[in-house]
Amino acid sequence: MASPLITILLLALLAPGPATADPRFGDDAGDFRVTYYWIAFEREHKGTKDVPLIDCQGKVLAMVTDSFSKEISLEGTGVLEDGRVLNLAEEHPEARDGWCFFEVDRSEAPWGWGSRVPLHPFRSIAENGHLPAGETVFLPDFVGIPIPAGDGGIDFHDGCFVVEDTGYSLDERHVDIFVLAESHYRKVHRLIGGMYHLRIYTNSPLCPPASAFLYRPDDWARDLVKQAAKAHLRRSKLKDGK
Repeated sequence: MASPLITILLLALLAPGPATADPRFGDDAGDFRVTYYWIAFEREHKGTKDVPLIDCQGKVLAMVTDSFSKEISLEGTGVLEDGRVLNLAEEHPEARDGWCFFEVDRSEAPWGWGSRVPLHPFRSIAENGHLPAGETVFLPDFVGIPIPAGDGGIDFHDGCFVVEDTGYSLDERHVDIFVLAESHYRKVHRLIGGMYHLRIYTNSPLCPPASAFLYRPDDWARDLVKQAAKAHLRRSKLKDGK
């Protein structure tokens, strides 16, 4: 006979979508619009680097293309070609796209910062006050969705996320899921399909109450951020004839 936990997981996989709530999944928080965000990578933007990214004291951190400036201002975190990671700080009247940045210590936050805590790929979500900050929430429609695994293979999502960020561009009852890279968003989007509104549960028996229990080393994600620095080092050696 299947255990109660396995039974609930099977029910989640067969969940009919946001229209019907199931109390076995936890406390029904209702139907939310779901979008995705990721890290912006400077290496993906070609063109003239004539736009300054500044810190909140007005110091220029990097000169970048107009398209990268816009993307990092929207997504919140970006990796420069030299490997540095910049994070959105606050609005700034002298900034080209309205925001100043700070350089991230990658030993503390390899994938950037959310609201006062580091972001975690496929775990962190951003929202604006309708869900309890710092707590886990359950999205049944994500149970079984394949995601990258540390061994280079795939893992399967358990539907549990943590409210670790806020979003200045988010509407009412709107969550943004951090998927690390745009390529991962495209894969998830193909699997989720046209479900832009999903039901969310709080206090779910399927998710641990402490967000720390959700995390394990994500080498595949850390390596993705390091690729920019490695590529920059290779180009520098070729330029120097080494």
